Amino acid sequence: MRVYTEKELRILAIVVKVLLCILGAMLLLAALAIPLLSLPALGAFYFAYKYKAKNKPQLTNIEEETPKEIPEPQPGTTVPATEKSNQKHFFFNVVGISKTNDEGKDIQKLIRRHVKDELEYTDYAYEGMTNKEILEYGEDVYEADISGDYEVTFEPEPDNPYDPKAIKVKHEDIGHIGYVPRDYTSRVFKALSQDYKVEWKLVGGKYKYVDWEEDKVRTKTLNYGVVVDVTYKEASAL
Repeated sequence: MRVYTEKELRILAIVVKVLLCILGAMLLLAALAIPLLSLPALGAFYFAYKYKAKNKPQLTNIEEETPKEIPEPQPGTTVPATEKSNQKHFFFNVVGISKTNDEGKDIQKLIRRHVKDELEYTDYAYEGMTNKEILEYGEDVYEADISGDYEVTFEPEPDNPYDPKAIKVKHEDIGHIGYVPRDYTSRVFKALSQDYKVEWKLVGGKYKYVDWEEDKVRTKTLNYGVVVDVTYKEASAL
């Protein structure tokens, strides 16, 4: 099942609300002749007001507990050697995400604020599961499931006093969230000169787990992290 990005959910919600309002207006006009239609008209407006688009929960295997400082993934490609393709792929965890950004603001606080806004908008936390369901499921369930693509971009920082090859990672809504790890900057520079695509996922934050000794669901909080996945087509040699 496809998981929609936050931007796609916003667009879907707007479209549904507009269609419901149009339906309500048509029913109100018809109610001038048939008064009983006023009730479904009010119902259409009510559902337009209450509707919030969200992904359905997917009960898949959840990753092991994210450590306080998220480790670097091992470099590698996901394209099988047998495939005749010039497509390259790599992923990494954004570094410096537990520090301040280029405006001196705490990145973790900015991410927490963004998560709060998203959860209030979608009304969808912990995969839509109740504590009872989490207890039955028996695995860790994170509060937020936020991911996307074009919202994350790269910005080279040649005047960086520590590394002239540094590359900022920026989020459309949050701002500067950290840097590309030094071991990956050459790959990112190469991708920037090609036809590339970025996908990202927020990891960490609040999560609920089962305390098996007391048979209760409890909550813990980890630092947030962002995993960035980059795919690009390498230019063929002439």
